[in-house]
Amino acid sequence: DNYLIMPSGNLQIVNATQEDEGTYKCAAYNPVTQEVKTSVSSDRLRVRRSTAEAARIIYPPVAQTIIVTKGQSLILECVAGGMPPPKVSWAKDGSDVSGQNKTRFLLTNLLIEATSEEDSGMYTCTATNGIGDGGSAFIFYNVQVFEPPEVNMESTQQIVTWGQSAKFTCDVRGNPQPSVVWLRNAEPLLPSSRHRISRRILRVNSVGPEDDGIYQCVAENEVGSAQALTFLMTTRRGVFPNLASERDILPPTAPPIPDDKQLLLKAQLKPRPPTPGLPTPCPSDKTSVVQPEAPIILSSPRTSKTDYYELTWKPRDNGGAPILFYTVKHRKQVVNTTDDWTVSRVPGLQHRLILTKLDPGSLYEVEMAAYNCAGEGQTAMMTFRTGRRPKPEIIASKEVQIQKDDPGTSTVSSIQSDNNRLSRKYRDDWLWVDEERIQKIVVISIVIPAPEAPDRPTISMASETSVFVTWIPRGNGGFPIQSFRVEYKKLKQPGDWILATSDIPPSRLSVEISELEKGTSYRFRVRAMNILGESQPSAPSKPYMVSGYSNRNYERPVTGPYITFTEALNETTIMLKWMYIPASNNNTPIHGFYIFYRPTDSDNDSDYKKDMVEGDRYWHSITDLQPETSYDIKMQCYNKGGESEFSNVMICETKARKSSAQPGRQPQPAAPSPQPPPNRHGPPGTA
Repeated sequence: DNYLIMPSGNLQIVNATQEDEGTYKCAAYNPVTQEVKTSVSSDRLRVRRSTAEAARIIYPPVAQTIIVTKGQSLILECVAGGMPPPKVSWAKDGSDVSGQNKTRFLLTNLLIEATSEEDSGMYTCTATNGIGDGGSAFIFYNVQVFEPPEVNMESTQQIVTWGQSAKFTCDVRGNPQPSVVWLRNAEPLLPSSRHRISRRILRVNSVGPEDDGIYQCVAENEVGSAQALTFLMTTRRGVFPNLASERDILPPTAPPIPDDKQLLLKAQLKPRPPTPGLPTPCPSDKTSVVQPEAPIILSSPRTSKTDYYELTWKPRDNGGAPILFYTVKHRKQVVNTTDDWTVSRVPGLQHRLILTKLDPGSLYEVEMAAYNCAGEGQTAMMTFRTGRRPKPEIIASKEVQIQKDDPGTSTVSSIQSDNNRLSRKYRDDWLWVDEERIQKIVVISIVIPAPEAPDRPTISMASETSVFVTWIPRGNGGFPIQSFRVEYKKLKQPGDWILATSDIPPSRLSVEISELEKGTSYRFRVRAMNILGESQPSAPSKPYMVSGYSNRNYERPVTGPYITFTEALNETTIMLKWMYIPASNNNTPIHGFYIFYRPTDSDNDSDYKKDMVEGDRYWHSITDLQPETSYDIKMQCYNKGGESEFSNVMICETKARKSSAQPGRQPQPAAPSPQPPPNRHGPPGTA
């Protein structure tokens, strides 16, 4: 009852007595491999008697700077010692936090649920027992709540006459301030005499037919990325395209889109009749025409929208003839069954469709294909999940049990005072607090469920005997997902599910499973793991038959990433962010990125040091650098086939060295400086 193991791994012993003396070791358990490892070293605890001892902060030893993503829960640890046992209190920016609905106390530790921007600030843990000159000890947490970017564009389509200017406006929000990159047809745009680029506005001067295409505003910060897009169609002076009605854009059975959502494409070119001298929809020699390749779907598999989804794509090889139209099918996936397909037909010049009448928090699958005069082309497939409805506010009362909307989040008992003595029942556990004998505290029992099972995975061919398994995670149970594992089962053969691969980083939502047997059908499923344990398995994938297609050789990626942002965090650390467009390498799979850096005043290539980032993460912190030193930074992406060309080179200088703040005993200590490097996932005690 007097042991509390924090998510950080720290062991807190409440009201230690001589019975607690002994040797302590830490053991780590891997729920995937069932392996347990025990630390080689150990700590010995001795409990001594003391008549009087001033209050002191045992943990953390120094001030902490914490970065947490909006919506995550946060635990700030504060362990105090002294005789008599000190009283611990928490304040935010100088104001007591005990009356705030979102904060809970786990002994002397502070729990903040579902963090938001207003939770950013300086938190102070104060321990007081009246002994000594100052009588109090302090420790500080500088908490910064980061918010992923949100992007909106004013219009969805523009038609501009040749020689005139086109202007695109992009509204971006997020914390910290996101970096913004403009793309045309998935290629980065650089400032030039024709392209005037700022954070919010892109102006294209003197447009011509070469400027036609999809323009994207992409925003990214340390905790996420977002994008919005618009379509530019140019036309000759004096020639204006006919505008299509809504019936030409949406299928006959689709309901009209509400005007207040501003999602409907108001202008769309209708096919023109053949003009002398221009190619007809199909050449006279049809033997040279083949079915078009599968379109490239650009939309993200996640959306915050609850009842509609914006599907965007771009064509690949059209097979030697113009694309006449696209067919788009979508349906909702339900456990053990699926809805009927909803089919839409989209004109060949349109590369955007709004899917409406969707259910919140639901998984949908999409299949689409392009048609030319040779017939239906290859099929492109994807899955996406709609956003959940906003959670109801939590209202504090004398007897509170917090039940969150999300079944994957935690439930914690609430502590309220009642005539200096209270009892609160949480399931089968009781908490008793006696302010007269505060050193006698029974640990609260916290029951937190494991993460939710990921969505049903989708399977696509990688080679003759390997496949790509792709999935979308769901609720994490209140603590970040640490890894995934993929299992498979052979159909029509006896046996249980077999582990295919494990320890998949949480940043990777796709993995290649190799060495499959030809002529055998497989199903795949995925589990998520965090410190609370492993999830239930996902719904099994659709059966996949391994056939005799030729092996797929990994081609070396040619085009490298593009560095968009660098910043010196302190005297030894530089953070950089970059973007990578898979379409620039014909969607060749990559395994990660190499980051090269050296002092700017060096001309020797052998001075470059290299960091490696696996998976699809798009930010990294370079550490152990020299203070007040300028560095050249460049990157490559890589796979089994080799490395790409180098990216653009960025130059960034580290900050000057300065002294760091230490916890003090003065009533009004100075605010501490950030500790390098900031912990993006939360403080000690935060998962």
